[in-house]
Amino acid sequence: MAGSVLVAGYFTFVHDHLNWVELADYEKLLWGTLLTTSIWIVGTLLTPAESDATLQSFVSKVRPGGPGWKRWSDDSPKGEAWSVPMGMLSMILGSVGVYAALFATGSWLYAATDRAIWLTSLAVICAVAIIWINRSKK
Repeated sequence: MAGSVLVAGYFTFVHDHLNWVELADYEKLLWGTLLTTSIWIVGTLLTPAESDATLQSFVSKVRPGGPGWKRWSDDSPKGEAWSVPMGMLSMILGSVGVYAALFATGSWLYAATDRAIWLTSLAVICAVAIIWINRSKK
């Protein structure tokens, strides 16, 4: 994290005053992202991994989902199934539904009836799908 702060601080407060190479804002963002990612990868490769006991303790307390934790999971009964994939599907359906409702409203206001009907139908389908997904969790 210190590397991220240093890179951000350099591009925010120091770089423009050095008069080396003038960078546009998007170039600063690109270089900052590249340097920060490199620092995090090097830090990950140079630091020791957590012990299996620590990871086993984490898994037994938190019960994270997904296939990456199977190595440390025990055979005790599971609480809930991994909800991330359905959460992502709900997020996508919600985004599509909100945009469809917004554009449907505009289409109704501007009397583009065919488009308005299609977009309203899409918004309703997305809403019903989200309700169905979240009710099936219980």
